[in-house]
Amino acid sequence: MATNRGKAFEAKFKQDFQMMDEVSIDRIYDSVSGFRGIKNICDFICYKYPFIFYLECKSILGNTFPLGNLTQYSKLLEKKNKKGVNAGVIIWFIEKEAIVYISIEEFERITNAGYKSINFNKMVNNPEFDITLIPGQLKRTYITGDYSVLLKVAEDKLNENR
Repeated sequence: MATNRGKAFEAKFKQDFQMMDEVSIDRIYDSVSGFRGIKNICDFICYKYPFIFYLECKSILGNTFPLGNLTQYSKLLEKKNKKGVNAGVIIWFIEKEAIVYISIEEFERITNAGYKSINFNKMVNNPEFDITLIPGQLKRTYITGDYSVLLKVAEDKLNENR
């Protein structure tokens, strides 16, 4: 994991998410780091009417994101199947210059299917997997992401469950 770039990515995510009108975004700081077994649900709680998002941001060098790196998995799972609630992980594949969103429902499906990691080359843009590529533009080191695509994902999920 790329820790320094990862923290900067979190700041960039917040900045980019706020580019949408009328959003609320709160960073959940890990104020109890060092205490075993106590973890926050996610990095950010975001709201854009009528949806709330619980999002964990991760960054990774290389082509593969180990599923075990999502230590908030069980907490995010508690948010699934609730109307208007969306939980998932935003992963920046640094060397691929790409950002993806994976809902916690899809993350669970991938885990239950026996996969040990998210392989960018094999899973992104593959219709077998529900992984959303975040549109964006690389500017120097970081991608300016258009996170309004998450609203479309949330709307599709809501319509699916009606």
